Amino acid sequence: MAEYTTYGDISPRTNFAAWGELLKRTTPGIVTERFAQTKPMPKGKGRTLIFRRYLALSAATTPLAEGVTPPGTKPTYVDVECTVEQYGDWIGITDVIEDTHEDPVLREFQSLQSRQMRETRETLNINVLKGGTNVFYTNGSARSAVNTVMDRGDFRKIVRDLRGADAEFYTDVLSGSAAYSTEPVGPSFVGLGHTDLEADLKNVTGFTEVKNYPNPAKAMPYEVGAAENTRFLLTTMFDAWADAGAAGATMIGTTNPAAAVDVYPMIILAPDAWATVPLRGVNSGNVAVVNPKPTKDDPLGQRGTLGWKFWHTAVILNDDLMARLETAATLNPT
Repeated sequence: MAEYTTYGDISPRTNFAAWGELLKRTTPGIVTERFAQTKPMPKGKGRTLIFRRYLALSAATTPLAEGVTPPGTKPTYVDVECTVEQYGDWIGITDVIEDTHEDPVLREFQSLQSRQMRETRETLNINVLKGGTNVFYTNGSARSAVNTVMDRGDFRKIVRDLRGADAEFYTDVLSGSAAYSTEPVGPSFVGLGHTDLEADLKNVTGFTEVKNYPNPAKAMPYEVGAAENTRFLLTTMFDAWADAGAAGATMIGTTNPAAAVDVYPMIILAPDAWATVPLRGVNSGNVAVVNPKPTKDDPLGQRGTLGWKFWHTAVILNDDLMARLETAATLNPT
């Protein structure tokens, strides 16, 4: 049965007129789609889209014979298929809320739903990114063995692996300057992870904090710094796998780190590693407001709704152009 927000669910303030701004809510960082290909699905053309990637041709090292046509080469390709899905939610309200409550409740609920839409998209994207198959571990060879933090060597191995796959850098460049204690930040890969990893990142040899960039104002939102040709952005949306690692009393663990630590994903991306597919024309979602009004099922017009929906999918295009580092996080950073 549908749940409706009623007058009793929201207690109005009665001691004074309240027309000011409602209390602010915290909002997690939304970062993933900045680094994805985006290929909208044409509206009215079905729900399935195919990305085609042609594989590189082998070097033609055989000398040509005089007057003889070489056999030629047939290009080969890999198809990646994906299907857009629809997501949505709604809030039920009553006419009493609309008629008597002093706060702008409808506006507040719409703000809540706007955040819900963004977090839904981000969660869908992160779940896809966490499912990549190119995996590195800070120690051991499985998630269940992880109980140490990341270091410079981990990122050097990942960068070597990506460069070996001919991955390109994101090409925004922050140049060095004569300013004291600044470092040049050149074309880079991008690392995405949880804010719990910030202290350990700062301890990585060669890490440059955003405040030491030659122009900190050019840093991306939620960027914390750079190391080993990688710029790092952190958000609370990249959840750890709780209690998934080995014992590590000095690491973060949900239940008992002395028995098993939490394992965090750090996703390293190069261009063209993955893509998002919205439905063209409804990328930002559709918002539907139904004010309380008389209907066959509601003859007195006592119930209304606020709702949203959108079409979306995310897909990995090339696992060789991304990597997942699985790491522990220090419980009490020094």
